[in-house]
Amino acid sequence: MTIRINKILILKLLAALSLLPANAPAQYIDPRADYFIKPAADRRKLLTAGLPETGNPESVFLSSAAAPANAKMWKFEQVHANTYLLKNVQTGRYLTAPAHSTVHGTVLGLWPDVGSSATVWELIRYGSTSGGYTYKFKNTGADLYLSIVGGTPAEGVRLMQARDEGQPSLNWRLEESSGTVPLVDLSEEAAPTGIRTHDDGSIDILKERWQPLFTQALSVFKVDINNYTERANEFVRGDTYKYDKPNDNYMRFGSKIKQAFSMRHFRMDPATIYFINLTNNPPVVGTSGQQGIMLRMTYQTRPGNEILANCINNIACGGGMWWINLMTMELIITLTPALEGGMFTYTNATVSARGRVSSDGSNVIVENFNNRSLFNMLAGQIQAALNTAEMKSFFKNQLNAAIVDASQKLFPGETSSTSSRRNPVFMPFNNVSITASGDLHFTR
Repeated sequence: MTIRINKILILKLLAALSLLPANAPAQYIDPRADYFIKPAADRRKLLTAGLPETGNPESVFLSSAAAPANAKMWKFEQVHANTYLLKNVQTGRYLTAPAHSTVHGTVLGLWPDVGSSATVWELIRYGSTSGGYTYKFKNTGADLYLSIVGGTPAEGVRLMQARDEGQPSLNWRLEESSGTVPLVDLSEEAAPTGIRTHDDGSIDILKERWQPLFTQALSVFKVDINNYTERANEFVRGDTYKYDKPNDNYMRFGSKIKQAFSMRHFRMDPATIYFINLTNNPPVVGTSGQQGIMLRMTYQTRPGNEILANCINNIACGGGMWWINLMTMELIITLTPALEGGMFTYTNATVSARGRVSSDGSNVIVENFNNRSLFNMLAGQIQAALNTAEMKSFFKNQLNAAIVDASQKLFPGETSSTSSRRNPVFMPFNNVSITASGDLHFTR
């Protein structure tokens, strides 16, 4: 089986590979988390528990197969400082030396916790590279180390305890799980560029990397604006809002995935304002200082008129229908970034709009567009829609799915066979902020 690199899911791994300062005795272990344990020599293989259907439910071996995921996940139950019971999530059993063996070469297995030192493992940080830390697991009852039968991390090979003679098979890496099995090769030569790791477990995704990724992910994002129907009084009685079409505005990802939002009636005496099927070009993504991620969207213009000002019961109205041509319009959305359950979202959105309009003959409505009064009214309504809980949830779910899709386009042929549009992309991080240099900074 060919295992390919998912450079988005690498974000999940980098925190688990660099969680402590260089002088720390071992990695911080979260007792609530599940972990993958990988041989340093081949990080596509995972320490895996045998299941009843395998015919050997007490075995422990290496496997790169994607399922069952829980058989590859381990909890660290702390005994003393840097010593743990290693409990398999699927079976509920513990990694141990059978019969309390202290013999070099004994094949390891899974048993219920028998309360002896044969099930207690000391986590020893052995080395540090650009790809993260490596560890040794020492069985405290035997002073022997977790190793691989035959020394080579082949598919299906069993695990044993061995003397420390400097062999590479004693070296392991840890990766905190998000509930999926991201089969990723994190060898130094394969590690992604554009990501900076820190000893406290945080990472920076440099702007040279995240901005193209988010630009690609948001290339299908649209804010469609329409509150006009040609048929008078189709939805609203009376003259003042007779061409109003409610709930025909959409936040959209692609052509089919969309969320409607409402806008209040646009009224500036003596006219009611109608926008006719406005849609934007793909956003350009950047930052607004350290405050937020900025989406700059220009709107498409077309022959004919995009705005109608229906003048009502005023001597200045003349024919009453002032058709207005949209010459330019730009919408700027600034999102305060946040993480929620490992997914990228925002806590607050601010919106501004600007542009120019023209019409045959001057009128007060054209003047109020060109001095930005009416553009500001439009921006305020879109801002209100973006700050509803419903729209935040929609945007979060669709953006994170789009990030996975974008990675496949930017890094063709490098997406893991286990990647999913439903995966929390930024686990195990809890917070994100923007640095002074425009990088995204992720912390636990």
